[in-house]
Amino acid sequence: MFQEPRSASREVNHCGAGCRAGEDLAGGSYLAPSSAASPNWVGEDGTSSSPAQHLGLCQTHPQISPPSAESSANFPSSPPPLLSASITPQLQEEESLYRELFYNKVQDLHLGAGGSAANPLLAYTLIKRLQSDWLNVVHSLEASENTQALKNGYTQVEKDLPEFEDLEGAARALMRLQDVYALSVKGLAKGVFQRASGTHLPDIYTPGQLFPLSADDCFLIGKVAYDRADYYHSIVWLEEAVSLFRVSYGEWNTEDEGSLEDALDYLAFSYFQAGNVSHALSLSREFLHYDPSNKRIARNVLKYEKLLMESPERAKAEVGLQRPNVTHLQTRDLYEELCQTLGSQPTRYQIAALHCSYETNDSPYLILQPVKRELLRLQLYVALYHDFVSDLEAEKIKGLAAPWLQRSVVASEETQQKAEYRISKSAWLKDTVDPVIVSLDQRIAALTGLDIRPPYAEYLQVVNYGIGGHYEPHFDHATSRKSPLYRMKSGNRLATVMIYLSSVDAGGSTAFIYANLSVPVVKNAALFWWNLHRNGAGNGDTLHAGCPVLAGDKWVANKWIHEHGQEFRRRCGPNPDD
Repeated sequence: MFQEPRSASREVNHCGAGCRAGEDLAGGSYLAPSSAASPNWVGEDGTSSSPAQHLGLCQTHPQISPPSAESSANFPSSPPPLLSASITPQLQEEESLYRELFYNKVQDLHLGAGGSAANPLLAYTLIKRLQSDWLNVVHSLEASENTQALKNGYTQVEKDLPEFEDLEGAARALMRLQDVYALSVKGLAKGVFQRASGTHLPDIYTPGQLFPLSADDCFLIGKVAYDRADYYHSIVWLEEAVSLFRVSYGEWNTEDEGSLEDALDYLAFSYFQAGNVSHALSLSREFLHYDPSNKRIARNVLKYEKLLMESPERAKAEVGLQRPNVTHLQTRDLYEELCQTLGSQPTRYQIAALHCSYETNDSPYLILQPVKRELLRLQLYVALYHDFVSDLEAEKIKGLAAPWLQRSVVASEETQQKAEYRISKSAWLKDTVDPVIVSLDQRIAALTGLDIRPPYAEYLQVVNYGIGGHYEPHFDHATSRKSPLYRMKSGNRLATVMIYLSSVDAGGSTAFIYANLSVPVVKNAALFWWNLHRNGAGNGDTLHAGCPVLAGDKWVANKWIHEHGQEFRRRCGPNPDD
């Protein structure tokens, strides 16, 4: 016996202008799978009805509604005594088997727990286990006294466990990695990071230990995409979930959120929303093979058949899936190409002026210990200073910032707010926090020759990028006078010093989009560039991005230096290219 999903999530009404609930463009009703607890609906006659009484929904962009609860409506609350006595041993044996399977799964995860920060697949499965799997197990075995004690203990620590938003974020992070690094979903399900077919790119990362995804793991990722009306991603992940559920012959585990029928249900409707009615019909028929009494799916089958009869060309049409449109990212292809090269320029330019050297910048502070400079670009001046901080300093800075980390925000017009295109946590450290910050500020001042005392520079910002953490193409300097950056009364951001406080196994490079440059993460190194020309205008070539972290835990520290206070340290000039 299979159970419907037990977790409730947001109801999403995708009906657009001109679409009424319960009606589509062809005049028929299609019944979407549920992702919410049972609401009441208003029927065609205007009366309210329960899910068991009413199964009609909105079409072309339907309101998500739950599968019917009728499957349990006709069964007695308990079996007859004689039957109960005869099946008790079988039930106990089945329960013991479920416990053993779940225990083995947990043991496998514990064996690889040390690599949780490095492998995004393991990180996702750990979050899912803590947020979803344990809850499902606890509430599915409430009969025994021991399990009741486990449930009470779970309730006590529940507030400290990941929330659904964390699990949803981890699922979206895997989709982001899939897109940016052109990864195969089938490969990810097997625990490997293979490139998608047709990309002609080498594998990007080889983990030391494989952590394959289960059918239910893939189902949840697909469902997260479905709930966001992102059928480009929901289809490929639900396809993989269906494939894995089929291999297990529809076997359902205690901790599972979904089943083969659930995956077929969501996948069929995803295909319908994408315009592939023929495939939606095929999957719905397969669903009825496993659950012939499901009236909602049976009605959908009739509607799909009617659509194909009225428009035979739908059956032959090849529907191509398009990635969701990202209006704020006009340079996506170049951005992803630079991220995929993992630190190498797509085209190598042999310029003799690009070299490595020891530099003092005429500073007494650096005479006995010059910095190791690697020039990366000249036209847009970008330099990497190796071993700028020590391992001890890097760990100290991370330790100081860790208790204060919060979700990073971005400047938008006159406000600062969270954004999907920047996923990280950050904290600000004053120089009074610890002597290591004072020492670092002195070093930055000597390196740049600029005045970094407040208010001429911002406090040190420490940023942590976890699973799939990224910052899509952006400018560090303000592009509008309304920007919150001008509230400091010290002008725009003149220069950026970004220090890599950790290494990563894959991904996480800094990509300069228009400069056609990608800089890999180099632990303890500092990256420096000018944001403004000498005439005060912003340099468009500084458009840059923090590529998603594919494997590892990326920490950086940013120091932004402003215009005011630098009048005699970096003099103005009329040349707009200088």
